[in-house]
Amino acid sequence: MGLWVSKRLAVASKRIFGLLFFPFFGIVKRQETDNILSFWEMVGANMGQRVYGLVDCNNFFVSCEKVFNPNLEGKPVVVLSNNDGCIVARSSEAKALGIPMGTAYFKIRDELDRRGVIAYSSNFALYGDMSKRIMQTLSQFCPDIEVYSIDESFLSLRSIPLEHLAAFGKEIRDTVRRWTGIPVSIGWGPTRTLSKFANHLAKKHASHRGVYSAFSEETDTWMMRYPIEEVWGIGYRWGKKLHAKGIDTVYQLKNADLTTIRKTMGVVGLRVVKELNGDPCITVAPPETRKSLVHSCSFGEPILDYEKLFEALAAHISRGAEKLRLEKCCASMMTIFVMTSRFAKEAYLGSQPIVFRRPSDNTIEMLRLAREGLKRIFQYGYFYKKAGVYFTGIYPRTNVQQSLFEDVGTQQKEKQIMELVDRLNQKIRRNAVQFASSGTRKAYQDRKENVTPRYTTCWKEIPTVKG
Repeated sequence: MGLWVSKRLAVASKRIFGLLFFPFFGIVKRQETDNILSFWEMVGANMGQRVYGLVDCNNFFVSCEKVFNPNLEGKPVVVLSNNDGCIVARSSEAKALGIPMGTAYFKIRDELDRRGVIAYSSNFALYGDMSKRIMQTLSQFCPDIEVYSIDESFLSLRSIPLEHLAAFGKEIRDTVRRWTGIPVSIGWGPTRTLSKFANHLAKKHASHRGVYSAFSEETDTWMMRYPIEEVWGIGYRWGKKLHAKGIDTVYQLKNADLTTIRKTMGVVGLRVVKELNGDPCITVAPPETRKSLVHSCSFGEPILDYEKLFEALAAHISRGAEKLRLEKCCASMMTIFVMTSRFAKEAYLGSQPIVFRRPSDNTIEMLRLAREGLKRIFQYGYFYKKAGVYFTGIYPRTNVQQSLFEDVGTQQKEKQIMELVDRLNQKIRRNAVQFASSGTRKAYQDRKENVTPRYTTCWKEIPTVKG
């Protein structure tokens, strides 16, 4: 038993050490991955076959927790949403127990305790940083990478022999696991839709060992076994219409009459069918300037007091303005809102639009206007459960025309303050410097009864390994 524990501690120590010094190991390992890519470029330089690969992290939030707590291996674990509201991630063991995704935590809390299921509050600081490390690792293998979500990315390769896709996928999978501790599944295909389906097969069938290629002759056989809902882009509404047409399996959809598909699903359906037949026509759109931005959250406990409610609102405005500056954008208008629980006997929702004299990313200006706006919608006697801000009319900062009637000196001074605050928060930690309007006691914070430390982003919470 002691030997087994020692081995587990050794594995955990190795992973943690690697994560803390990830940039250094990235430099050391770059030569290894460069050699791999050079090999594929040399062998397949004349092939010209574009191959898409979808890399998807297995049970990502739970896997992040397991990296720093090896004692969780083999145990049922779930991760909860904000305010410990509902289940958003499950380990394989939890899935085997039949615990459904999206279930409200308070409804099955006693059952989870009875069955020995460990529930963690969400730790998005950790998950976001781990995601960044995984994407950096993938970029060592393929410079053409499209980040699809926090735990998914598309790789686009052109010069690689099809018979070596399994070996290449295994090398990527092993490297990601070795450098970050996160298990991933990889699906290869001539289109994004087929790579998505291949990834599903790689994840669901242990015989594929985490990697599957849709170029395999067995793909049609697998398509006959799976319902159309497993196809990327086919949800409940489209599935219901296709079932009514007698199209039930992925294989039937692949070979469906194009006229029928066009009448049923339009151009979107035609693209899906073409993708299933190996004709790439769906792209992941490049990031554009966002049109709107929402920042809000429910409170851990209801708020009655005006000042405490404004503190919560100020925190959301500060965070939203920070995102605008990070993206080099300005907003023409913001709408603040407060609300009670939807299930309260006397529910209330108040909102107030605020138009800026010119598009702004200035937190100082926004907080000044928000205080006046909140006075118009705040009503005494209500137990407020949520507050937030909605920014609209967002433009690149370079497109904003300056006003001739504002004090240029004040504008420049506030701009310098914003730049200094952002610089300090990026260098030290988030909210190292914040506006007093956001409060200090944070009575509005969401509920997190069992949140783990921010192992990789906070110096005070760096893990300690004991022999």
